[in-house]
Amino acid sequence: MIKSLTSLRGIFILFIFFHHCMNIYPGGGSMAVTFFFVLGGFAMTLGYKDKITNDEFNYRQYLTRRCIKFFPLHWLCILAVMPLALLSFTWLDVPKLALNAALLQTWVPIQKWYFSFNWVSWYLANTMFFAVVFPFVFRSIAGASSKGKGLIAAVMAIIYVVVTVSIPEEKYHAILYISPYMRLMDFVFGIFLALGYLKLKERQSFKWNSVVNQVVVFSLIAILFFESYLLSKTARLIAPVYWIPVALLILIASLSDRIWGGKICYKTNIYYALAN
Repeated sequence: MIKSLTSLRGIFILFIFFHHCMNIYPGGGSMAVTFFFVLGGFAMTLGYKDKITNDEFNYRQYLTRRCIKFFPLHWLCILAVMPLALLSFTWLDVPKLALNAALLQTWVPIQKWYFSFNWVSWYLANTMFFAVVFPFVFRSIAGASSKGKGLIAAVMAIIYVVVTVSIPEEKYHAILYISPYMRLMDFVFGIFLALGYLKLKERQSFKWNSVVNQVVVFSLIAILFFESYLLSKTARLIAPVYWIPVALLILIASLSDRIWGGKICYKTNIYYALAN
């Protein structure tokens, strides 16, 4: 992980903390989740680009490592909440428990299902899905021509608009905010962003002014903060409203890689690992 992005992760973890634990920042969770999904596609592209394009890439080994990373901690969290869950547990909850344990709960667009047991694991369920499809999605995008990439992006945009205008507002949370097939677009946006970043990095022929860079980064964080606060009761569930400032934030931080040297916010990553 680029050091400056590690620091940004810490800041956005705090946004989630104030949203969930303090309940004083209603838009923080939605905005920060979008940031992390986009960052996920960005980081995985940088980390696996060369490996996936290599003919010796072993999908089974790759998926095994992702499962080892996600499932043990997830099952431990389920065990931790089971004493409380057992107070109202019935046989009808067995399918919910099975889906949750398999990280498939977000495929059911019903809140009692995708927020069952360890409810914050919905984020981990989507992240696991992104990991499963990432090699195939990346190869499709990276192997496409410029027109092909444009077509993929256009199809994504059309699908998002059609789904948004087709579903009732009460389904926004289940479909636009939770469902893995819609949040996959955040992740894919991160892949496009990473490919653009790699091209910019190759062409970069000037040095970033660290002071100006930090001012721009903090300005973008402020924009995201106020945007999410103003939209907390309206469009906060629609991720694309955050894409542009999130993309600029990740790009500028990555191209400079000087913000705070990545020396802060490491401890908050513990909260991120446990809560998500």
